[in-house]
Amino acid sequence: MKTLYIISNYFTPELGAASSRIQNLAKSLSQGNYKVSVICPIPNYPNGKIATAYKGKIYNKKIDENKISIYRLWIYPSNSENKIKRILSMLSFSFSLALFLLSKIFRGPDIIIINSPPLFVSFTGVLFSKFILGSKTILNVSDLWPQSAVELGVLKNEGVFYNLLTRIEKFIYRNSIAIIGQSDEIVSHIKDFVERPTFLYRNLPEDLSENIVLGKTMENDKKRIVYAGLLGYAQGILEICKNVDFDSYDFEFHIYGRGMQEEGIKEYISSNSKSIHFHGAFAKREAKGILTKYDAALVPLSTHIKGAFPSKIYELIQLEVPILFSGEGDGAELIKEENIGLSSTPGDWTSINKMLKYYSEMTNDEIDVWKINQRKLQKNKFNYQKQFENLGFFLNQFN
Repeated sequence: MKTLYIISNYFTPELGAASSRIQNLAKSLSQGNYKVSVICPIPNYPNGKIATAYKGKIYNKKIDENKISIYRLWIYPSNSENKIKRILSMLSFSFSLALFLLSKIFRGPDIIIINSPPLFVSFTGVLFSKFILGSKTILNVSDLWPQSAVELGVLKNEGVFYNLLTRIEKFIYRNSIAIIGQSDEIVSHIKDFVERPTFLYRNLPEDLSENIVLGKTMENDKKRIVYAGLLGYAQGILEICKNVDFDSYDFEFHIYGRGMQEEGIKEYISSNSKSIHFHGAFAKREAKGILTKYDAALVPLSTHIKGAFPSKIYELIQLEVPILFSGEGDGAELIKEENIGLSSTPGDWTSINKMLKYYSEMTNDEIDVWKINQRKLQKNKFNYQKQFENLGFFLNQFN
């Protein structure tokens, strides 16, 4: 049996698409021909604080129910807006990762899948995997950094730091034997740098659709829209609360999640709106029971980020919850081509309000067409089991 490491800055029980994606990847590969280990930080995301169960620990090893060895390493946690602290946090895990991989110098794995970003972590992983352990190095790219940082306005596309990140980006692409990308835009971008075997890996959840029925009854006359996920600047939920008058559309807007904008959202709701409701985070196992209570889900990006494809779209397709997307790129194209919801231009409040007004005037029969199309997608194009079978074929060429 081949040994395989997955290096990730995020892993369950942390919130967010990244931890869910890596958990599904590890689980699937462990059910195949691989002995899988995950190397990740002590849980701290997105709050920037060590999870209660892990306080005081600098190292933890656990073998889970799928026989996956999970190695949790020390990190200096931070979700601070201070860039220096955020960089120190990434460097701290990079340091722990380097020490861990050095300890495996004489018994390294056959394959290492390294997730990027953060770039400092992926650089460390690629450097040690290829040049120290001699393992076959596969890069799993979920966001295009530093380009995404520039598009989010947290980094300028000039200067010493930007040039350093660009060099790291090129290094990790060129020193991997294959690339896994989370969207067509990501795969196309990487092909501009290197010629490597590529695999489009969609963050599909396991089948959640059993016993879901069309035409659920609303609890009152208002349509209820839900957002569930991280509450950060990339999602811009606070700005949506401030710029969309949900009362005018006779909507209720329900928010679930954690993140940097959480306190600002709660403060705004308490004094400005009776139509917006904040519920905090929920456990992954509760997603089906909670999300299917709502008539539609809002999936926003604060600006167009090349390569970004919100994983929530895949989950909502499985749950047959209509999608109201504020974004561009692959996500907007999918929603339009497959007719599973509506889309608008991110950050353009005229466009976003036009989308919501259109939705407010739709009939239940029109909305049910979206759900029927979602059901078709989950059985064919976005089939969880088929994707992992194809991933297995892709990895087998490197055995």
